[in-house]
Amino acid sequence: MDEWTAVGDMANKLTSNYPRSYFVNRLKKTSFFEWLQESHDIAINVVYNGITPNSTLSPEYIKKGTEVINEQLAIAGYRLADLIISLDSLKIPKKEISL
Repeated sequence: MDEWTAVGDMANKLTSNYPRSYFVNRLKKTSFFEWLQESHDIAINVVYNGITPNSTLSPEYIKKGTEVINEQLAIAGYRLADLIISLDSLKIPKKEISL
């Protein structure tokens, strides 16, 4: 399997597991500052919550971390797509944009 196929497979899996409707409230946040705050909150409340230096991570922590990573990848893809679509204001012919 080449890299592009792997990326496509991952994108299909992410959009299947996390459709756009899953993020209806989070996608209302459109400023980079809001995204930064959202990421900070995830780091504080999920990533660093309940761990101590040099400790072994529990299977539950790893499972939750994997879920958060996949959610973040999915919403990043939707946000990137929205930004690309917003380029329409630059009057780029739609046939030149391939999503």
